[in-house]
Amino acid sequence: MHRIKSLIMKKIILFINLLWFACLLSAQQTNTWAEISQKKSGTLTVHYLEQHPFCYKDKSGKLTGIEIDIMNEFVKWLKDKKDVSVKIEYKSYNKFNDVYQGIKTEKNAASFGLATVTITPERSQEIDFSAPYLKNKSLLVSSGVVPTLLTVDEIPQKFTNLTAVTVKNSVHEHDIQVIKEKYLPNLNIEYVDAPTQILQKLASDKKYFGYVDIITYWDFVKNNPKGYVKMQRASIINNENFGFIMPKNNDWTAVVNEFFEAGFGFTATKMYRSILEAHLGFEVINTVELY
Repeated sequence: MHRIKSLIMKKIILFINLLWFACLLSAQQTNTWAEISQKKSGTLTVHYLEQHPFCYKDKSGKLTGIEIDIMNEFVKWLKDKKDVSVKIEYKSYNKFNDVYQGIKTEKNAASFGLATVTITPERSQEIDFSAPYLKNKSLLVSSGVVPTLLTVDEIPQKFTNLTAVTVKNSVHEHDIQVIKEKYLPNLNIEYVDAPTQILQKLASDKKYFGYVDIITYWDFVKNNPKGYVKMQRASIINNENFGFIMPKNNDWTAVVNEFFEAGFGFTATKMYRSILEAHLGFEVINTVELY
């Protein structure tokens, strides 16, 4: 009987060890930079949020935008500087959270997320960031008929009957929560899938307010001249940066950061400036351009 029990225990231990080994293998990332650079070729999977002017299709159906064009320059740099040829497989999403969560759980190391993701210490615990490629200002925006805030302390009086709208798991959701905690404890919050939808709500219904990045605001105002929205200048948030995102602890972070930062860095090149000029207006270029 003792021998039978001993055999059963050995089988159980063997099964547990095999299960642990299988889990370990499944957790390991594939398509690492080490692997692809050795082979001199490979494929990058790029998950992107479809939003103008960052990632979008032009009138001819060509995928373009600030983030797409920078990623294409990275691919050229890999060929010129590292003698590594890679092609890009693009995956489109309509929800910010789908891009973020997809990269967070991705096991394919050769994966990037493009979704104007603000670099924060909290997010850096879950994913890897590239070096910044754009500066940003977050704007508190409302319908044009909402009274103008002279100071943020006027929020309880002038925003008391408004509803906040934001994107789930965005930095702007955090900013809305700060307003709720400090000024409007009974604030109702509604959620949308992408930043542009915030402005669409504001333009169609005066009861809403929210935060958006300055480029999204500029792009909406430019393309919707009849949509009466305005920035509340008393509550502009500065010192934010956007970065590309990658699975945590992958070895592509070092090489993409070399692209952005080696020498004077990509953001000091004429090509970087020309990409911004192709997609942005003079009103915002100097605000968001990295030097």
